[in-house]
Amino acid sequence: MVGVTTEPALADFEYETKTFDLTRLAKVALIVAAQRRTTLTVKELGAAMSIDGDELRQVLDLVLAQLADECLAEEMPLLPALVINTQTGGPGHGWPSCNADWFSEAQRVFRVWGGNPGRLPRTA
Repeated sequence: MVGVTTEPALADFEYETKTFDLTRLAKVALIVAAQRRTTLTVKELGAAMSIDGDELRQVLDLVLAQLADECLAEEMPLLPALVINTQTGGPGHGWPSCNADWFSEAQRVFRVWGGNPGRLPRTA
């Protein structure tokens, strides 16, 4: 019997494609949250990306880091600031504590991304 193997390059491509797709879904969910002037828990963001449990834990940091990099490259406020910890209500992944920097960034997200829908920043 011949075993089926996945070429490393193909596996990397599939992983990168999935991560890109999840990042797009996270971006849309967080823009909607900004427009509503709300935050999302990790669980709610996972639901918006149609993932949960172990899969969510495995990709969340990477997805939020990629999204933060995109925001920085576009010189826009960091959408990941709207992701909060379910237990504490404070900042979730990527923020060290519930401090003034996080609060200021969340307010910037609401102001810029949550502005007039006809004048929203360009999204990829």
